[in-house]
Amino acid sequence: MTRASLLLLAACSGSKPGDTAETDLPPWPDAPTACEDAIRVPVDGGPTVGDGGEADPSEAVLGASPEPTQVWLGFPHDPATTAGFTWQTDADTLASEVELSDGVHAPVRLSGASFELPADLDPDDGVTVRLHEVHLCGLSPDTAYSARVGGEGAWSEPHAFRTAPDEGPVRIAISGDNNLGYAEWAVIAEGMLAWEPDLFVHTGDVLHDGHSSAEWAAWFEAAEGLAGSVPTVVAQGNHEERAALYFGHILQPDNETWFGFDWGPAHFAVLDSEQEDAVRAGEEAAFLADDLAGTAAPWAFATWHRPPWASGDEDGGNTAIRGEWGPVLDEHAASAVFNGHWHYYERTVPIVGESEAPSTAEGVTYVITGGGGALPTACGEDAWFSAVCEVAYHFVILDVDDAGATLTAVGDDGEILDSLELEPRAR
Repeated sequence: MTRASLLLLAACSGSKPGDTAETDLPPWPDAPTACEDAIRVPVDGGPTVGDGGEADPSEAVLGASPEPTQVWLGFPHDPATTAGFTWQTDADTLASEVELSDGVHAPVRLSGASFELPADLDPDDGVTVRLHEVHLCGLSPDTAYSARVGGEGAWSEPHAFRTAPDEGPVRIAISGDNNLGYAEWAVIAEGMLAWEPDLFVHTGDVLHDGHSSAEWAAWFEAAEGLAGSVPTVVAQGNHEERAALYFGHILQPDNETWFGFDWGPAHFAVLDSEQEDAVRAGEEAAFLADDLAGTAAPWAFATWHRPPWASGDEDGGNTAIRGEWGPVLDEHAASAVFNGHWHYYERTVPIVGESEAPSTAEGVTYVITGGGGALPTACGEDAWFSAVCEVAYHFVILDVDDAGATLTAVGDDGEILDSLELEPRAR
């Protein structure tokens, strides 16, 4: 189903409860339900250092500004069968519901929870916002849905989305490093939407300061049409600063910082490069090995923020991460890794160990896609590992099916900067 068809479903599912067109629909047998997850209040430092307790359950209470804003679409578990929404309101609004429709059956309403967080850097200034979160379970793979978030008397516009398929082809948009460049980020987001991606993978540095609600508002305004309708995952960057607001807005599996998932024929391992060295070398490296060994998907990819190979870095990239995760990627035959941090586009030759591999079937291709709006940084010169380096605002499109995968780097003006067909690796 194309994005135009999804938007039509959303429009047709946007009537208010009680409208004739909606009440004439038959009941929804085996309808999706709210997941049984306990929604937690995030704290600065993130889920790896604790949380602020269970969130407030949904109640039919509306405050002065109950209209949902800053809607994020993610997934708490398998993206083929689950989805989840977060959004923001004034601090007094407790209504935390999703009205879900498949366009065939009468919609169902599912409840979640909410929590207050400081609205800016100073938690003592008394200004708070409320983040709402609802997890949806029992969805069907490769199925179009439409959802409104909020509650009776304060519903959002409908958001159309589609769950992950069991097989390909799939199209994945990848970009990172918006970091105050929100006007340019709006151009990038619109450009990605034109390619009708099934999934958006962000390589980190969504903001300049993860504690700033004003920056979150600017980011979401620029990403209108993308964040609430294209399932999104993000690798934590250094500018997120493990802020409670960051963990309040995003919705991801497991500890929300490192996890794996399948999207059709593509498996992604998402890692957290901002952890201390001992964690990266221990817990995360062990997770990565188990995750890549455990997937049956024909293609394995990984993403995190700081690149192990970067010509603009005087060290040629983050050598510690290269030593911690590079051997695991080699052992389990990952095809490509997507990073940010450097504000340009760069693709390496296929690499195995510390050397160039004969082909993409025998090594890992590393891609930096950090041109999402932040001020550009310069490419290096004469790096043996660099196949292409372009200082340009851009995004990457990854097309994957069982037999092949193609990555295409697209400039903010629509110009194709680079394209590469990846060969399957023996896994």
